[in-house]
Amino acid sequence: MKTRSLPLSDLDLRLLPLCRPKAKDITKMAAALKQQGQISPVVMTGRILIDGFTRYEATKKLGLTHIQAMDLDMDLIRAKAMILVLNRRKKHSIIQEAALVRELVHKDGLSQKEAAVLLGRHKSWVNRRLLLITSLAPEIITDIQLELVPPGSGLHLARLHTCNQADVSAAIQSHGLSTAQVRILTDLWVKAADIQVRSFLLKNPKLAISHYEKEQKTCKIFRALWKILRALENELGQEDTVQAALTLIKSNLEILEQRSSYEPSQ
Repeated sequence: MKTRSLPLSDLDLRLLPLCRPKAKDITKMAAALKQQGQISPVVMTGRILIDGFTRYEATKKLGLTHIQAMDLDMDLIRAKAMILVLNRRKKHSIIQEAALVRELVHKDGLSQKEAAVLLGRHKSWVNRRLLLITSLAPEIITDIQLELVPPGSGLHLARLHTCNQADVSAAIQSHGLSTAQVRILTDLWVKAADIQVRSFLLKNPKLAISHYEKEQKTCKIFRALWKILRALENELGQEDTVQAALTLIKSNLEILEQRSSYEPSQ
């Protein structure tokens, strides 16, 4: 297929929200374009860009006015699917995949099975992504797409009611939480029924997470100690003196657990 030089202003970017490139990828691509030039063309159908969004943004970043493009003849629905199909090696975020699935199912009217066939995926893959994106508030999807929250946050925020997601997202951003910290914060939020506890989580998420991690570490130590005691009891517990000593140790260990706000192991 022939390629041609096309003004950037002639490209139709209606599909850009479905595959918006990351800022770091644009910067990296711009450096490559500056050093090597454009090696492979972007792909369009008509004038609708379906592949090469990073190259497009990098070209614009460099102040260039034209880009090499290749035209494929297909309808808009298939063009949307090609965003994923043409980039099998590229790691799309799950939100990008979910947004594409929602576009095909909710806007274009495909069944989940039809969307799965078109994308070359299993129906369960389509279903999981559709459930994810319909569980997120629109503003949260925007936060994720704009990289205002760390990668993977969507999976954790989707566990919360949509009316709470914006407040938690704001806390994530203002306190600079990592993906691992987001997971712990959402776990704590789901378990917290008290309004004051949830307010504390929003105001002091890192402190709450630190307390949680310390408690988990202590709990792990107690579980290991109880496991050792059970092993000793199985091996040596037949003698009365040993049994008495183990009983005393267990009693003291229970006291330690209580003081550490843990229930004794069963």
